[in-house]
Amino acid sequence: VECRIMYWNRGIYENDIYKYMPNIVMTFPLTILPLINLIARIKVICKSQVVSFVTEGYINPNTIDEERWGGYYGFPVELIDYWCVWGEAYKELLWKILCKKGRIKNKDKIRVFGYPMWEHTDLQKIKEKNLIEREIQDLTNIYSNTILILSGFAEANKEKKDVLDSIDAYNENAEEAKKEYQIEKLLKKIEKIKKYRDKYYALAIDLIEKYPDKLFLLKLHPKEIEGYRDNKAYDFGKFKQYENVRVLAEENAIGTYINKISALIHYGSTVAWEAYICHVPTIRININDEELSNAYGTYGPGEGFDFNEIEIISKYIGNLPEAKYVKEYDEYLLKWFNYDKTKPYTPSKDLAQFLYDNCECRECDIDILIPYSKNDIAFKIRVVLSGITDILSANFKAGLKKFQLVFKLIKFSAFKLRD
Repeated sequence: VECRIMYWNRGIYENDIYKYMPNIVMTFPLTILPLINLIARIKVICKSQVVSFVTEGYINPNTIDEERWGGYYGFPVELIDYWCVWGEAYKELLWKILCKKGRIKNKDKIRVFGYPMWEHTDLQKIKEKNLIEREIQDLTNIYSNTILILSGFAEANKEKKDVLDSIDAYNENAEEAKKEYQIEKLLKKIEKIKKYRDKYYALAIDLIEKYPDKLFLLKLHPKEIEGYRDNKAYDFGKFKQYENVRVLAEENAIGTYINKISALIHYGSTVAWEAYICHVPTIRININDEELSNAYGTYGPGEGFDFNEIEIISKYIGNLPEAKYVKEYDEYLLKWFNYDKTKPYTPSKDLAQFLYDNCECRECDIDILIPYSKNDIAFKIRVVLSGITDILSANFKAGLKKFQLVFKLIKFSAFKLRD
């Protein structure tokens, strides 16, 4: 098996994909138009099977924004062959949303695997620790306790230009008035997130100052790390003046050091469930705002406190209790993450086997996909070049089909022009 990984945020070079004609393509959800166009083109040229892995972090099913979670832009049922999710509850939620949007006909097309980042035993075996992960291991041996503080306020660093550039955040095809409404709503939400970020960081600094004998790791969310690299992040200078804190602004996997953590502080995160599994006591800071409840939930393992309860939180950190298993939480883990502590947890192995068993290319109705392929001159040239490559490789049948496809693309373009 040859496996290639391409990073969307670092730029995808389409010609590289056509060089090795993938049997199967796994992608994050199709919530942006450029990705829908790209996947349609790949499917037209390569006949690849397409698998969308839905990894949405914390979801509150009672307040979910179905339009944004499912994506604003339409595409045909034929574009995605399988949808993969963490747990049965996600499957039911996704089935309901996809049916409403007309993107699925068969519930069996949604497959449950679990959350691969929780395979700690295998992660320790296969992942070579990077520089920051090795540094964390060394630091944890110096201090009496290690407190992991999760951050996730990437949205707070955005300005109006960044919102406009976030093409999955609003429907760019909507009427101007609706588009403006969506953008203004997002900008107001950003101001709220800024306020909570400042309060959260102020609380963290109070604890850092009170407990110089404890190590505090402020772990940035991957989106924050991305912003940090692009100089679009919060100024963490005020944290760096303390010897007992390390701002983790580089890529790192919690699974490589969670066994060294004494306690976790968060405000709604999947990591809280990971900590629960690993028997790490958890403190949840409640963000009591109905509008933000989908992103920052108040349900989860550990003790929940409000921002003004700093003294109680401080005492909790000073005298950490042992974490306890709770039947209700175990049921939640099974429902949302397919996690059963009595059984081996192997989601990535199961997913790999599934991909291997379903990697045969399939003929699809090209006429249905062409309207979604951004049928420009560059795409037509790519198809011609791909056909020439097939013929030079003595694959005459495949080459002939590519040239037939070019005629279809030209015919479709002419039809659109007449309309």
